[in-house]
Amino acid sequence: NCRGKIHFLLIFLSFGFSFLSAQTVVIKGNAPDYHGDKIVFYTFSDQITHLQEELGNCTVNETGDFLCTFFLDETRKIYTNLGVYNGYLYVEPGLTYEIKLPPKVEKTGAQLLNPYFTASEIHLGVVNYEKKELNYLIRTFNDAYDPVLNRYAFLIQAESEISDLDSMLNSFQKPYRDIQHSYFNSYKKFRLELLKHMTYTSKSVSMSKSACLGYEILYNNPAYMDLFNQIFYKFFNYLIRSRESDVISHNINTQQSITSLMETVGNTGMFSNDSLVELVILKGIYDELYSNTFSKDALLTVLDSLLQTTNITKNRKIAANIKYKVTKLMKGYTPPDFKLFTLDSVQIELNDLKGRYVYLNFCTPLNYTCLNHFEMLKRLFQNYHEYLNIVTILVCEDPEKARKFIEEKDYEWLFLCTDNRSKILREYDVKALPTYFLLDSEGKMIMSPALSPTENFEEYLKRLLASEGK
Repeated sequence: NCRGKIHFLLIFLSFGFSFLSAQTVVIKGNAPDYHGDKIVFYTFSDQITHLQEELGNCTVNETGDFLCTFFLDETRKIYTNLGVYNGYLYVEPGLTYEIKLPPKVEKTGAQLLNPYFTASEIHLGVVNYEKKELNYLIRTFNDAYDPVLNRYAFLIQAESEISDLDSMLNSFQKPYRDIQHSYFNSYKKFRLELLKHMTYTSKSVSMSKSACLGYEILYNNPAYMDLFNQIFYKFFNYLIRSRESDVISHNINTQQSITSLMETVGNTGMFSNDSLVELVILKGIYDELYSNTFSKDALLTVLDSLLQTTNITKNRKIAANIKYKVTKLMKGYTPPDFKLFTLDSVQIELNDLKGRYVYLNFCTPLNYTCLNHFEMLKRLFQNYHEYLNIVTILVCEDPEKARKFIEEKDYEWLFLCTDNRSKILREYDVKALPTYFLLDSEGKMIMSPALSPTENFEEYLKRLLASEGK
């Protein structure tokens, strides 16, 4: 997967040297409920695309003990998926955390098949905490802050007057006036700024008064980036509605020029440095790539230009992530590679399948629609296997049971196995089962998502083959 390797290279060049200054983080604990389970810790590569980046993993032993180590060069919020829970905590380089996991609750069959199921977020307990430890500070602050945020959100929605904001903000400051922890103080500052932001009556006012404008960019502080993402959401649309309406469209759709776009955004007078101008542009490009306001090709051209010209390492990483996330399943691009095992324990890579069209599908034996499609896929394989590789990625927890099922049904096409926690489901944006994709013989995406067997896929395939004289 050349595109994936280029993406990795860009990230490595951007951050490879920072690894030299990284320090070890140790996470340990005892959770007998989870014995035999693999626990994976990840963070977000950036706070705009929210691409997941694995930090480390470990397996819980028979007595319930687990220990995981990885390197960090700055404080991060990290996560781990634990069945119906999505646990998180804040970790600092060089520290050891003894954590307590929640009682194990696996997702039910219905939850596994429900594309709208969302795991409950839970702040993992730190056993070896002190009262000035970061997780303790953030947890106690949020316990007081979240109900107020919800109350104000309700009042604003009801268009009620908010008269006690200043006194409320002061009351949040008092318990933490002696705290010298810079990460926490920034977290607190921008959570409180969010309350102010909610009370502003117009986007122009909220942007002009934003604390983000006069503060260093805190790329990995979720309080800063949550506020940033809210304030500058659809920023290009804001410019279109303002005096810059013709200019911004000309910069992107006609000139396709990052230089001109930087000048237009910089001339708004809001921003004091190029780092923030670039970040706002990156946010704007990301938002508009999912709309029809601007040409997608033009946006990608501007993004490529920023990726190649920026001197700001973290902005380069965000640009690479945006391009990867947006194009990974686009027609004409190479989709994410994978290495999975057949039900007979043979490892298969996506690159191994070049030479024929690939009809890639994600299914589960627990789903009636999937079972119905299997019979149609069987006929497709019999009629078109000379030109078409059918590849079913089974989402299942019991490969042996799945293997027996396939043998009994005499299905002859390629089955690969993964579980519901697999990275590949995230990479292919699988929200529901079944999901289909069609790749050409060179491994490029043709249709994403592809027609299913019940949506006249066979007729489409016939036309495709006929156009090639087959």
